[in-house]
This record gives sequence, structure tokens and C-alpha cells, in this order.
Amino acid sequence: MHVNVIAHSYGSTTAALAIGSQADGLGVTSFIAVGSAGFPKDPTVVENLSNGGPPQLYATISEDDAVARVGRGTAPGHPVSPERLPGATVFDSDGGVDARGESLPAATGHDALGPGAYLEPGSESFYNVGEIIMTGQPGTERGGEGSTQGFWDAGNWWISDEYALIDF
Repeated sequence: MHVNVIAHSYGSTTAALAIGSQADGLGVTSFIAVGSAGFPKDPTVVENLSNGGPPQLYATISEDDAVARVGRGTAPGHPVSPERLPGATVFDSDGGVDARGESLPAATGHDALGPGAYLEPGSESFYNVGEIIMTGQPGTERGGEGSTQGFWDAGNWWISDEYALIDF
């Protein structure tokens, strides 16, 4: 049996705290974080979510999601970027092409549901979440056809890399 947890924003923060609190991940097979406001700065949580065992961590953050980035950078206690944890599978949410060559729109902000949201049916992130659940891998290529980049890319963001993965 596979247990998949899909969590958005601060939901991913609290899910990371719960799932990462135990070495067995509380039986979770796949933990999918979309638009995360950051994971807790807790050595046990970080180790349990990046040790290569279950749960497998998947993460995405939209090019246009300033809210999640500000949450990571300003709220105390959860500055860890799930996209930068060792062993995490990072997937795009910035527009792409599915296996049939169909264009998939980007998540255009921080919302979980609704037009332009991470979990909007037909979007790249929604497609990738479905593929992860069905196959264990995202369905689009990172930075592939249709993908956008710009100001909010990790290399351009004002928070230095020291906050990307806290060294305990």
C-alpha cells in the first residue's frame, strides 16, 4: 500500500514536522510539497526527510510564488527549502509539456486551488503530482520545453544559500 501526502504552503511545514518526526515517516511513502513555506529547522526532521528512505520527498515552487519564499525567509523556525534537501526529487510548476506534447500552464502564484494554482487540473504541477502518485516520477522534464525562469529563481533570490539547507 502506498500512502501519499500532498501538502501546500504551511501545510507542508506542519506535514514535514509530523512525517519527519519519526524515522519511519509514519508510514508515508511519498511526501509531495507544493509552494512550501519551508520545513522546520529541526535536525531530526531534516535527517528523516533526506536520508534516502521512505518517505520519498518531492517538491516544487513556482517561479511566481513570492509568498512561499517570503514565508521561508521571515517566519522563524522553518527556513529549510525542501527543494534543496538531499534526495528530494524537484519537479517543475512553471509551464511545460506533457507526454503527448500538450502544453501545461504554469502555477502563477501561491494558491493551491483555482485558476493559476498548483493543484489546478491541467497545470504542470498538477500533472506532475499525478505522475508521481502513479509512477513515482514527475511527468515533465525540469527546465524543459515551456518552462519559464526569472527573478524568483533560487539563484536570484535575496536569501543567501546559507538558509537553503541549514547545517546543524
